[in-house]
Amino acid sequence: MAEAKKELRGKLAELQKQLAQRPAEPKIPAQEKVDPRAIERAVAAATKPLLTQLGAFQKAALQMIENLTKAEAPLVKIINSALPEVPQVAPPPVDARKLETPPVRTIPRPTASVPVNGSSGSGEVGNVGQNILNQLAELEALGITKPEKAQLALMAGYTNARSGGFTEPLAGLVQDGLVVYPNPGFVMLTDAGRQKAITQERPLTMKELHDRLCQKLDGAEAKILRELIAAHPDSMSKEELASRLNYGNPRSGGFTEPLGRLRALGIAEYPQPKFAKAADWLFIEGAA
Repeated sequence: MAEAKKELRGKLAELQKQLAQRPAEPKIPAQEKVDPRAIERAVAAATKPLLTQLGAFQKAALQMIENLTKAEAPLVKIINSALPEVPQVAPPPVDARKLETPPVRTIPRPTASVPVNGSSGSGEVGNVGQNILNQLAELEALGITKPEKAQLALMAGYTNARSGGFTEPLAGLVQDGLVVYPNPGFVMLTDAGRQKAITQERPLTMKELHDRLCQKLDGAEAKILRELIAAHPDSMSKEELASRLNYGNPRSGGFTEPLGRLRALGIAEYPQPKFAKAADWLFIEGAA
């Protein structure tokens, strides 16, 4: 028993000795904190040489382009001088007979035996054409020998001087020599047209002329025109005019549109900004 204990003590001492001779475990350092700014500085320091090289390359490329541009003109001159001249070849002769325009067949204009609007070309005048001649004669009696188309159209009962119902018969009268255009946009009777016109025994008075025009206009236009006629020869501000006609807003379409129509028809004028007046041709000197 004693020997066994002694052997165990020996083995235990041996193990303790081996344990004492075992190398110590390395100490693991604590994880250091990462500084983002330090990373940015490191990246900037690493890329700075590359950026410097890139800038130098860009500068050299721009200098090369500038040198090539300066050398372009003499280079083109040298190339052109080295190229052989190209002889000019005359174009082949053209057969004049192939260029002749074939004759155009003209179709005679048909004439109606009984004209309805303008003129038939045989001296007969239709109803609309006769009305236009009569209104031209009425205006001429008032002293307006060369009315505008818009004025003539309104007298003839048309609020649109560009409508085909007015322009087509008027063109027929011009073709037959009864009416001429002395100036663009104006109309005048010829001697032949004056003989064809049917006039009243006495010329219209200014009041009759005003009443006729107002009858041809719609309600809003007629009301505005009568206010302008009453104020003539003075002009009137658009605000005052709108106020007299009970328009709350002088810029509303219900007021500005009919006023603009009167101006387009030539019976209202804008003598200055924001003012309106009746056209002077509505007040003929000598008319009763």
